[in-house]
Amino acid sequence: MKQFKPVIITALVLVIVAAAAFAVIKLFPEADDEIGAPVQPDVSSGLNKIIDRSSKDVASVTVTTDSGETFTIDYGEDKLGAQTAVMRNADPLLRYSESEMTTLSGFVGLLVALEEVGELKSGEESMFGFDKPQRKIEIAFKGGDPVTLLIGSETPLGTGVYIRRTDRNIVYTVGGSTTDILMMTMKDYRDIHLYDTIGSADLLTKVTVSRAGKPDITVVRKEETGEAPADQVEASLQCDYALTSPVSRDANPDTINAALLDKVISIKPKAIVEDYPKDLAKYGLTNPVKLQFETSTEISQSLLIGGKTPDGGRYIMQEGVPSVIETEADIDLESLSHADIIMQLIWFYDSDEIDTITYELPGGETHTMSIEIKDKSLKGIYDGKEMVNRNATNMFLRTVRFTIAGEYTSDMKMGERAIKATIKLLSGATTTFELFPINDRQYAASVDGKAPEYYVNVTEVRELLESFEILASGKDIPDMF
Repeated sequence: MKQFKPVIITALVLVIVAAAAFAVIKLFPEADDEIGAPVQPDVSSGLNKIIDRSSKDVASVTVTTDSGETFTIDYGEDKLGAQTAVMRNADPLLRYSESEMTTLSGFVGLLVALEEVGELKSGEESMFGFDKPQRKIEIAFKGGDPVTLLIGSETPLGTGVYIRRTDRNIVYTVGGSTTDILMMTMKDYRDIHLYDTIGSADLLTKVTVSRAGKPDITVVRKEETGEAPADQVEASLQCDYALTSPVSRDANPDTINAALLDKVISIKPKAIVEDYPKDLAKYGLTNPVKLQFETSTEISQSLLIGGKTPDGGRYIMQEGVPSVIETEADIDLESLSHADIIMQLIWFYDSDEIDTITYELPGGETHTMSIEIKDKSLKGIYDGKEMVNRNATNMFLRTVRFTIAGEYTSDMKMGERAIKATIKLLSGATTTFELFPINDRQYAASVDGKAPEYYVNVTEVRELLESFEILASGKDIPDMF
């Protein structure tokens, strides 16, 4: 028999291949010569259908819950033939998700059972929970008789529920995903979409933060003129945003986004907590932070921000909408200070306000620079000689861009003055700026002879002092940015 074994195996393989080919031919008939595509089998033909209609046949669905809540969703079509869904007699101040409501019409139009349990006999209603159903769902169609469904108790394994039509004594089960849709309450259909996503902080044109007992903080985006900046001063010292309240000043480009703008665009709703809340105190909304903002994409919003949620978000309300919403993440604007976002310079004057700057260095060394804006460029005369535009601009920047690093305290000791700058304005007024070393890292700053209030970092002082050496050598002052 050994010599016949390969032959037998080969024969068996041929039989299996032939059987497979026969099955393929039976399951997938030959292509229609006229259409040129295979005819697909009707995969729904073997399904156990509780309702066999189309979602577009559904005219309305009325749901009655075991808690006594009743609501009706009406369906129609728009001009393009797309299905529409409206919550009947809805509160005009509350919004509902049309996509969620249209999803329901698909599930009740073609409702497929997971299993047919069998015929419901007299006295068995309580066995399946139909004596006290969790839901009663009445479906009206655009043609044909209405259908009423009763949802009973959960199946023993908890993977679905028992369900039946009131016009048939047959018990079915449906699976988890179908159960989730059929068990939705009116609140579950609520739309928690606040507004379209703001993709970039640059789209914000105005932001106002209002808090009880504190002045409003308002930041606005400067209008774009379409013109190139006159020189590097505008590009490097100024920000695209400016404060208009409580002070009028440029925002700090290094901090404005993290301190405010990024927080605004990151607000995302997580869930609706309560409609028409009776106790605002438990949500921290009796004295909320009020956030108002506008975007270049025509979004205009006013939000009330309350306390923290147990999950680390915030309770908020959209002004005009009586719903408390939980956000995904925290929005801390309570501790925001305008000092966090202003351009924190010891002193600053626009280049077109200044006539001359006189510098006094250790050892009696002095220098004078006069400046003017001409042909949208900063022109300078240094010690009687004309400066190249780049040097005039960079010398001016190194003179005025001293950033506050901290507050000067009485226990700090100052050394001998390192530099004094006197600015004469075109108006005829003068102002002075003096720097005194505190240690090898910090310099105290005095304005107009007053006691220092702040100190600056040594790096900025060194940059100004080295500028005099660079100009003496005839070289160009490097750009700061």
